[in-house]
Amino acid sequence: DDVTTVRRIPNSLGPSERFYAALLSSPICHYESSSSDDDWTELMSAVCTRAGVPFPAPLPAQSPNPAAFYAARASLVLEESRCLLANALSSTPGRTGSGFGGGINVVLTRVREKPKKLSVALQFCKTDGYGGVVPFTSGELYHAKPGVVFQVSPSSYSSETSFLATVVPCSAKDRDGASVELAVFCASSGAAAAAAAGV
Repeated sequence: DDVTTVRRIPNSLGPSERFYAALLSSPICHYESSSSDDDWTELMSAVCTRAGVPFPAPLPAQSPNPAAFYAARASLVLEESRCLLANALSSTPGRTGSGFGGGINVVLTRVREKPKKLSVALQFCKTDGYGGVVPFTSGELYHAKPGVVFQVSPSSYSSETSFLATVVPCSAKDRDGASVELAVFCASSGAAAAAAAGV
């Protein structure tokens, strides 16, 4: 990310959406490289700029006001989240993580533009590998909770065409096990659109 062109996310978004939009809007290759070199400072500068919080630093003994108190802690939460993502991506490139056995075959079934939320919602169904659609298992749905972050990759893995997305909350009556909806934010949306056809 070029920090000079990174914009702060408006407060009109809810706190959860601001958090994920700030955290997940950089290219996936930036997270992968931030686990082992100095690239993490540039990445975190962009994340913090989007979130409107200071760069992570040791907590001061006193804060001048409540806003500074919470902003300092928010930047540390973002940095911890960045570190977790970087470690997961560097240790298991091209994989979705625990609960999915290192990966799952899906097909894109719906795309919804959500400009007010700076995101695109992608709905996926699970496939059996032969073109048929099958339900997600209870274990897979357990790991597809709102807030969980997934790496979505086309059939031939590449960090240039992969992207990070988080599970979109849905009501219990809409959670039938047939599909999962993921939100892709801001800059990642371009990668999502490019990769979706090959997922």
